[in-house]
Amino acid sequence: MRSVGDRVAAGAVWMVGLRMLQRSLGLVSTVILARLLLPEDFGVVAMALIVFALIEVAGAFGFDLALIRDQKAEERHYHTAWTLNLAYKLLAALIIAVFAPVFAGFFDDPRVEEVLYVFAIIVAIRGLENIGVVAFRKELAFNKEFNYRLATKVFRVAVTVVLAVLFANYWALVLGSLAGAVAGVLLSYWMHPFRPRFGLSGTRELFNFSRWVLLHNFATYANMRGPDLIVGRMVGADALGLFRVSSDIAKLPSEELYAPIMRVVFPGFSKIAHDLPRLRRAYLSAQGFVTAATVPAAVGLVAVAEPLVWVLLGTNWLEAIPLIQVLGLLGVTTILHGNRYSLFMALGKPYWVFFFVLLHAVITLPLMVYMLSAGFGIAEAVWAKLAASLLLMPPGVWLVCYYLRMRAVEFLAVVWRPVVCSAAMALAIYGVLGVLPEVETLGGAAAVMAVTVPLGAAVYGGLMLLTWYGLGRPEGPESRMLEIAVSRGLIRGAQGSA
Repeated sequence: MRSVGDRVAAGAVWMVGLRMLQRSLGLVSTVILARLLLPEDFGVVAMALIVFALIEVAGAFGFDLALIRDQKAEERHYHTAWTLNLAYKLLAALIIAVFAPVFAGFFDDPRVEEVLYVFAIIVAIRGLENIGVVAFRKELAFNKEFNYRLATKVFRVAVTVVLAVLFANYWALVLGSLAGAVAGVLLSYWMHPFRPRFGLSGTRELFNFSRWVLLHNFATYANMRGPDLIVGRMVGADALGLFRVSSDIAKLPSEELYAPIMRVVFPGFSKIAHDLPRLRRAYLSAQGFVTAATVPAAVGLVAVAEPLVWVLLGTNWLEAIPLIQVLGLLGVTTILHGNRYSLFMALGKPYWVFFFVLLHAVITLPLMVYMLSAGFGIAEAVWAKLAASLLLMPPGVWLVCYYLRMRAVEFLAVVWRPVVCSAAMALAIYGVLGVLPEVETLGGAAAVMAVTVPLGAAVYGGLMLLTWYGLGRPEGPESRMLEIAVSRGLIRGAQGSA
């Protein structure tokens, strides 16, 4: 039987593969939709999503996390989680439908009301999802999680693109989400044999953990949707659409690689939380791998933001370039905070996760309001998010070190090389961009990308290997990948690796 570490490593491959496929599909969808729809269409849906996300987060009790963390959870706990979730979703759907006119009036856009009625249906449908699929993660069966999530995504993207061609307006986004919700529920029952039934006998045990998760979710909502609310209210649908699409593009290399790995790491951490030395090693290994994989991608995106927007979104979206650059830097700082979420959840200390997310919102939102009120544009206002992240990075890393009983230098040891090599990569890309013709056409942008992307990958990969060998091949992402390659027979004679 494989060790927990091996199963987590294999799960990371599955989840990263899933996320990359999902985002590839999403990216293709975004590219197509950006050329069929206008920023205003995305803005209308984003306004409705502010309300939708608030209702969703109010009922995101984290029962799935509680079930994963509790290695002794019984069947009654699964029935209770499903019952509570369904009850809330039905109530939430009613609230959205009743107050849809009020929310539309707040944004002074009647289209929001119609969208919210459909979102109310989506909320109710999602409440029916089979809670049994949580076992995919708990049992580290990430191949099944992969199939379930990917199938749902494929169906949603396909429907959305077809509807965009037919309608050429925001309804493609709305009805595509509805189709995805229906597909997710049907697949959850088809792919897992568990059949939930009504029951509340496990309520107390679930809420003992989940109350902090719920508070964290509200703070996360303030962080994620608070800027949307501010931009939508103070600037309008067109600017909000620009901001949302820029955010989606900017988080591709950081969050979209970071999140799936952390989704795997949490159940792995939960299984070894009682063994501090083992947990510390697992944490440093995960953080080193995540940093090496995601920081260069985020930095590279910042460097090639201009040709990337030309290629992916077209001339209607050129104002997104500075937004993507700032938000891309935000992604880098997020990675360097260390994976507090999975660690503190596994240690049973979710209040620290809530505290840091709340602080981020407290710093970001007033600063954004001030900057927009003072006449700055959204390209300048988003610096507030980056400022908050930078301010909270040192205390966050210190807290991780405190609970893992390790020195800060141990954390720095697994992150400094990817950061330095990524910075060198960025300098190389900017040096080449300085001598290439200015981007003025789609063909020119594609040519620039064809030169700079391979260059960046070669510079980063080469520097990482050189520094690894120069330091005596220390334990880290390179040594782990070498071990896997040797064990699978992909490389022979690789003796002496760390």
